[in-house]
Amino acid sequence: MAVARQALARDEGGTFGVRLDTLRWLAVSGSLAYASEDPGVPGFTAGASGLWSGNAPAGVAPANTSLDWAGRRWAMVVLPLPADSVEAARLLIHEGWHAVQRSIVLAEPPNDAGVTGACKLRTPGRELQGEWPGTQMPTAPAASPG
Repeated sequence: MAVARQALARDEGGTFGVRLDTLRWLAVSGSLAYASEDPGVPGFTAGASGLWSGNAPAGVAPANTSLDWAGRRWAMVVLPLPADSVEAARLLIHEGWHAVQRSIVLAEPPNDAGVTGACKLRTPGRELQGEWPGTQMPTAPAASPG
């Protein structure tokens, strides 16, 4: 999670217009869950790693996705994460995007040509690719006359 948070902190919200380095992640391994912050759910305890651990949410199928749980929106990933730290960061950022995607309206296309597709976050020596929602980038509405 550290590599993902560092890449998102360097981005300062520039890619999507909202900071993603404050995302909540929930990592699930079988019946156990590890939360990036205190979920405020009975049975979760803080660990030395800074993660909170407890039982996975009841009735939730573990998947790489986002979910509403414990009164908040979380990015959920299934463990184990990829061994390569950049690949792990890519997965975390991808799922983190889905956690905030429904609340973001992108006002400008990602490049001068208005082409949809990939966006990039730089990490040392590599780029992290992300997805834009839908097939056509929304554009800012035209200003109404006076």
